[in-house]
Amino acid sequence: MIFRFNKKAPFRGLNTLGACWLPSPPNIAREKIVSTKLSNVGKCIRIAQEAKEVKTREICAELGICRQQLQRWRRQENLKLHTVQQFAGIFGMTVDEFISLDQRV
Repeated sequence: MIFRFNKKAPFRGLNTLGACWLPSPPNIAREKIVSTKLSNVGKCIRIAQEAKEVKTREICAELGICRQQLQRWRRQENLKLHTVQQFAGIFGMTVDEFISLDQRV
């Protein structure tokens, strides 16, 4: 079997079986990145809790965690997306609104 390739296609290497050369996929238009600044999720938790006046024990009961775990999360700069989604739901916000809280202050 003979494979013919487009000479303009950049080199991509062998496929997973090492059987043939593959051309690069076509360029896909990418969305503009609005902001490259990272959010401090722990700070967002503190700001949202203060703004919405939600008690620590209420958050812990909702998430099924102990208060020490919540304290650890308040000090962290990043969390898993699933956890951020849960916090946004507790505070009645979208994820975008929640993670932009630290940039407003």
